[in-house]
Order: sequence, then structure tokens, then C-alpha cells
Amino acid sequence: MAEELSVNKMSYIPASLLLVGGFILMSIYGLKPYEEWFMKNYRWVQVPATFERGKIITVDGPKSVVSKDTGSRFKIRFTLKYEPRKLFDAAYFDNRFPAWLRLPNQSFLWTQTRETFDSLLDANKAFDEMRAQKHYSIYMNPENPRQAIYETWNRWALIQLGLVLAAIGLLGFGFIFIVNTRRVMIAEKQLQEEIWRQQNMRRHHNRGPQAPPT
Repeated sequence: MAEELSVNKMSYIPASLLLVGGFILMSIYGLKPYEEWFMKNYRWVQVPATFERGKIITVDGPKSVVSKDTGSRFKIRFTLKYEPRKLFDAAYFDNRFPAWLRLPNQSFLWTQTRETFDSLLDANKAFDEMRAQKHYSIYMNPENPRQAIYETWNRWALIQLGLVLAAIGLLGFGFIFIVNTRRVMIAEKQLQEEIWRQQNMRRHHNRGPQAPPT
């Protein structure tokens, strides 16, 4: 019966390619995006900050103030001031924070833009916008408030595309499995019906013609 069963099954290759391609895109930047996302949403807390000072630096040159366009690429290195003590008042203190935060101390965060500017004009424009911005937010480790980050991962396009491809691949696997299972069940039923039909024909043939009554 198994040798006679012939089923035209759908191939899993397209779904496999989508799934593999999705996983490749999802892992193209390693674990850093997922680690930052987890820290930002589940471990670290958001704290208000203000712009303190900054300067434009070249990417491939010395980290000093740039006064003219040399054909290099540029980044903005700046300082944000954040005060964790402002997160709570005298009547409330979050136990996630160390006790020394009860003191009215100020903290500073040196950071550098992930964005790279191709011209000094663009860098200066972005720098002026940063200085004019009144309110910032940083993400701070409540267990170590001196550990904080400003810019979190923002290049999610390829990762999101990979997630979509992987999801389509998984759905494709499920759809193909259901279709193939259905086809096997139909083929088995048809084969069984054919076996029964042939058995009935043999029984009828073995009986032979009935003799006429005398």
C-alpha cells in the first residue's frame, strides 16, 4: 500500500529560504541591538538631561575642535548633564537605586553621535540644533547610575525585514505542512477506496455465474 501511494507534495524549499534569509538579516549586527533594546525597556530607567557642552570632531583625525572643512567625515561629541535625584522627592525613594543618590549630586554623560556627517556644514547645522534643544532623555542603569547611554540602537530596518521574512517562512512551513498532510490523507482515502473496489470485484468474479434453476 505504501509503494502504491503517490502524493504530489509541496516543496519546503521556498519557506526554508525565507526562514534562513530572515535569520541572517536578524543576526547581521550581532546581539548588540537586542541587548540595548532589553536594557532600555526592562532594566534601565529614563532620566531627563540637559545639553552641557560639545564640539565637532573628525572621524579619522584627532578629536579636537574642527574649524574648517578638510574633506573628512565628522561626528559631534557632546556632554549631557543628568540628575538622577530628580526622579524622586524627599518622601519617595526607589529601592532600585543606591542610597548615595539621596545626596544632591550631579552626573555628567560624555557621548558621541552615532550619525556621521559628510560635510562640516551639515555637522554644524546638527550641532546648532542640539544646542537649541531644551530637553533630552538618557537611559541609566539603576544599579550604577554613573552608567548611562543616550543614543540607543536605531538601525532596525534590516532586522525588521529579517523578522518579517522569518515570520513568512514559519507561516509558509505551517501552510505547506497542512496542505501536504491534507493531500496525503486524500490520497490514502482514495487508495483505500480503490483497494476495496478491487477486492469487491474479485469477490464478485470468484463467485462465478449462478446456475439457472431446474
